[in-house]
Amino acid sequence: MGHLNKSGFTIVELLVVIVVVGILSVVSVVVYSGVQNRAHDTKRRSDVSSIAKAIKLYSIDHDGDTLGAASGCGKQGSGYWMGVYAPGVSFRDCLVAAGHSSLANVQDPSGCDGTGACSGNLIPRYMKLDCIKDGQPSTYVLAQLTTEPQNAGFMESICDNTLTIPGWGSVGVWDERYGINYAVKV
Repeated sequence: MGHLNKSGFTIVELLVVIVVVGILSVVSVVVYSGVQNRAHDTKRRSDVSSIAKAIKLYSIDHDGDTLGAASGCGKQGSGYWMGVYAPGVSFRDCLVAAGHSSLANVQDPSGCDGTGACSGNLIPRYMKLDCIKDGQPSTYVLAQLTTEPQNAGFMESICDNTLTIPGWGSVGVWDERYGINYAVKV
């Protein structure tokens, strides 16, 4: 009797290879997602800084106006998203019209600018806010960073909790309601 010469792989060997490939795929997807989220947050930090600098320059050219009600920009109030609000235009478009053309393509990496189907709660967007802290007026550009933890007291650390905007509630709860966890002072 001769020995049978088998060539090929057994079912067990094939299953082991499939499991190993599956595990490597899952790990690489998780790592890629984390890298992508960190890259988006890096862009958000850069955008918020650029917007804050442009608002500061705008205020120098416009007698201290930080895109408030007199500017015709945004929602004509203390705080608003970057999107378009009737009767004003978005604060990004106002800054571009004022000569800050580098902001023309600023948009949150999620694709959301505060308008359209993406404008639900806890979607990262850019917001401008005028508020008072310890009796001193301040202007901030705000964002939600997806890789940073939420801090229930974040908004109270930059603004007094007394500012309430109709329809949006007290500024003190925006960190919880909108996920705001990053701010740059203008």
